[in-house]
Amino acid sequence: PALETSPQQQQQQQHPRQAASPPAAAPQRGSLVDLAKIFLCHSNVVAFLLETVIMGAAMATVETLLFLYLKNDLHSNNTLCGLSVGINVLFELPIFWSAEHILRW
Repeated sequence: PALETSPQQQQQQQHPRQAASPPAAAPQRGSLVDLAKIFLCHSNVVAFLLETVIMGAAMATVETLLFLYLKNDLHSNNTLCGLSVGINVLFELPIFWSAEHILRW
């Protein structure tokens, strides 16, 4: 008895040179140096990264030394330190709420 063949098998038998296509190659992975070259070629990206580092350093300094200043120099209690964080959050909430509008501006 003859075995039935699928349409794909029949097509391969009719055109033996047209074998099934090889699997797609995996995308090549670039190095970190290649990524740095891409980013550092654009001046607006460099300016953004520089601004981010400067603002991060400034904010870390303020947030680290604020409580030391309040406790050591102003002789405040822990309640005032907690209130300073609460007030900071109250001023951040409207900015987070309107972030989409600010970013489109």
